[in-house]
Amino acid sequence: MGKQRDSSSSDTFAQEYRRRLGRQEFRGRSKKDALKVRDKAQARQTNQSYIKDVILSVSALALVLAVLYMIIFYSLQR
Repeated sequence: MGKQRDSSSSDTFAQEYRRRLGRQEFRGRSKKDALKVRDKAQARQTNQSYIKDVILSVSALALVLAVLYMIIFYSLQR
């Protein structure tokens, strides 16, 4: 039969997987270098989301101004 796991003495599969990933992240480089790479990746991700937010805000403002212009234009034509 299969080996029974004692849930109180062992970690879940997800925790074991995370621990292995953490070990692999630091393998072959110093901790300082690994942290620098991680910080750089996080900064890149936040910069991309910031740019998307700015583009979305500017396009929404342009749409509102275009709608207002059309309303004023058609109301003055009558």
